[in-house]
Amino acid sequence: MNIKPLTNIKAVESLLTQTEEAVKLLNLREHIPFAGSENIEHLLKKVEKGISLDATELETIADFLRVNLLIKRYFYKRKMLAPNLALIASDLVELTKLENEIYSKIEHGIVSDNAGYDLGRLRRKKCELKEKVKNYLSDFLKNKNYEQYLQDYIPFKKEGHWTIAVKASFKSKIAGQVISKSANGKTFYIEPAKVSNLVSQILAIEAQITLIEEQILGLLTARIFEDLQALRTNLAIINEIDFILARGQFSIDFSAKRPQLNEKQELVLHEVRHPLIQHPVPLSLSLTNQTRGLMITGPNAGGKTVSLKTVGLSILMTEIGLFLPSSKPCNIPIVKDIFITRGAS
Repeated sequence: MNIKPLTNIKAVESLLTQTEEAVKLLNLREHIPFAGSENIEHLLKKVEKGISLDATELETIADFLRVNLLIKRYFYKRKMLAPNLALIASDLVELTKLENEIYSKIEHGIVSDNAGYDLGRLRRKKCELKEKVKNYLSDFLKNKNYEQYLQDYIPFKKEGHWTIAVKASFKSKIAGQVISKSANGKTFYIEPAKVSNLVSQILAIEAQITLIEEQILGLLTARIFEDLQALRTNLAIINEIDFILARGQFSIDFSAKRPQLNEKQELVLHEVRHPLIQHPVPLSLSLTNQTRGLMITGPNAGGKTVSLKTVGLSILMTEIGLFLPSSKPCNIPIVKDIFITRGAS
């Protein structure tokens, strides 16, 4: 919706040539490596504001950089077939060092164990303590000495605490903290003292892990900030190539033909089909130096408005580099103004 039609004939010819190259490439039915080249503008804005990216967002940036390199290489190999597209892709900035830095510290959307000092050891310790909690609760619930105190024989997660369900009359028999009780007051949910101690250790380790992870994420975000302008340049180039390929795909989908251009104010359409109408009636007409105007008459729903729209749309499509759904190449004038009435818009 933001595309502006061009009114310079050489500029429009350049757009049409780009589209023609895109058609040639797409007809090869090769894999063009655009996977992972999603719009990262929202991430770049966060970096610009000094907001640290999370691990998944950093990985998205690294994926984008990897795809940039693949796209650059792809179009370089196809420069004989699509020289203009190859020239555009050649301006992609290679940020291999940044890409490798991110991938070396981020794996599968999380900070990797070897990304920071002691991070792997702390995570292993956390897992060991969680396993101890699990084993302790399991052994406790299986212990015959406590069988008569228990209301149930499975652990319950209450308010973030691992608890055991104890009969109200035996709640003083279990060393630990009462977390909650049932509505009828017959069951107390108690976190055993041993579990409380283990959980405290887990929380302390988690705080250390979070601190290390935040430092790593902050440093990587700062590295992205250093290359922010290059990333914006690459994003603009990727968007431009994507738009050109989309124009090419449109041409293939609609069996569209490259229009011829003129500055003589001549318009010749050859069975042009309105692309937004299902089963449209093709429109042919000719406006030359000998025929400067055309009056369209006919009954309601006879196609007068569609004809007018098709004329205007054909010119606008040409001026943004699109081919026209026609039986053979049309002759399109490059104009600076197209006037419409509100009712026909």
